[in-house]
Amino acid sequence: MNELKTTERTITRPAPNLTELNELIARYAPILYFDLEEKHKPLSVESYLNKVSLVNDSEKIKIQANQKNLPVGQKHRGRYYLEFNGTSPSSETTLQTTKVYVHAKLHSSLYTDLQFWFLFEEDGTVETSIKWIIDTITGHSADPDLGPLGRQMGCWKRITIRIDNEKREIKKLFFSQPGNGIWIDSENIEKFNNRINVYLSKNSHFFYPNEGTHYSEKLSLPVYSSVLEFSFKNTITKGDSFDCSSCYELISADYLGENKPSEPYWLNFCYPWGKEDTSYFNHKSLKEIIANAFGSKLEFLLSNSVTNELLGYLQTFFTKQLQNGSNGPKNHDCWGGDELD
Repeated sequence: MNELKTTERTITRPAPNLTELNELIARYAPILYFDLEEKHKPLSVESYLNKVSLVNDSEKIKIQANQKNLPVGQKHRGRYYLEFNGTSPSSETTLQTTKVYVHAKLHSSLYTDLQFWFLFEEDGTVETSIKWIIDTITGHSADPDLGPLGRQMGCWKRITIRIDNEKREIKKLFFSQPGNGIWIDSENIEKFNNRINVYLSKNSHFFYPNEGTHYSEKLSLPVYSSVLEFSFKNTITKGDSFDCSSCYELISADYLGENKPSEPYWLNFCYPWGKEDTSYFNHKSLKEIIANAFGSKLEFLLSNSVTNELLGYLQTFFTKQLQNGSNGPKNHDCWGGDELD
């Protein structure tokens, strides 16, 4: 936001028209790299709908979903969601069914934001890092899985490229990450032949500017005369890649007025794209998850105050993730507002 307050220049070149938008996508769409062990690649809406049913929970009705029978808007009776026809998603999705959905919007008259949306069958459980630190020395550490926390069906994720309207060049890129995300200037992002490289974390499907291990949402708690560090861990070992310009659809660009592309029918489905499971969001279940994560080696660190702090922290974080994760693109605050939603 400071950028807009301090920048004083006159824009002589209009925002991109429809033809120019497609040219910009072809020129700047990122190359997406997956982890070597990633099983769930993003897929097209058509492929996803073939695997799920539309459930009207209020009237106990369940039918095979398709693009024509999705209720759009909020005028329909009932509490809807999409649910897999089997007990769970397929064991693996490949790049053969991958498709990217692009939303273009103006950021003042200076920039055009290109949001690249990806649909995943599911997000996997979350890995964490636990460190017990005494006088800057790590006494004990572990990297446990917090399953079933983090597991969610029908998840939409995004990255955003900000284009300078005057120069028609990339200004910066927004990486959607745990909690919120970060903006990184173009000159600080890895590129190959003018194309940005983006890395997707294993199972959790967050975006990073490089491979490796990334820690986020760190929580530091005093334990006796030491410190307990608890954080989420997202890993990427460079594997398969996908050129986002090879199979995309421009689904919305409202600023073009009568020249804007037609929005697909499914875009206005405002209900969850996956069934929300909140059965383990009670204190008893969360305490068991925390105890299992710490295990016998670190259980001595779980005083009542530490346990209660972690309970509140995990409940707040994963409630927000559950509420946002399975929302369609239009139901994310960033669709019409700031990226930090």
